[in-house]
Amino acid sequence: MLFSRRKSIKILLISFFLLILYFLYKLFFSKFNLESLGFSKVASLTDLKNNNFLQISDRKIIIKNNDSYYMLNLVCPHKGCIVKYINKNNNFVCPCHASIFLIDGKFVPGSGPSNRDLEILFLFTFNGDLYS
Repeated sequence: MLFSRRKSIKILLISFFLLILYFLYKLFFSKFNLESLGFSKVASLTDLKNNNFLQISDRKIIIKNNDSYYMLNLVCPHKGCIVKYINKNNNFVCPCHASIFLIDGKFVPGSGPSNRDLEILFLFTFNGDLYS
C-alpha cells in the first residue's frame, strides 16, 4: 500500500486548505474584476451624486431613490416604442399610444393599451460603481 488511510486524508485536507488560501488571496489581494465574471459597469455612484436620473442609452435609465438604485428599460411593453420622461408629472409616457408609467416603472391602469409594467433591469453596486 502506497499511502495509509490516515496519510491520504491528511494530504487531502492540506490540499483543500491550500486551495481555500489561494482563493482568499485572489479575492482580497488581487484586483477583483467583475467584468471577467460577465457583469458590465454601467455608471459610477458619483455620476448620480447630484441627480436622481442618469440616462445610460436611449433605452435605459438609472433612477436613484433615496439610497437605492434601479435601472428601467424604457421600451414600452405594448408595441416597443421608447417612453419619454415627463418632468411636470414625474412619470413616463409612451408617445405611440399614451400609456403612462410611474417613476418606478409601474403601469397606470386605464391610461393606454399597455397592460404590463416597464422592465426593471438587474443592478448592483460594488466599490462605488453600478453594475448590470
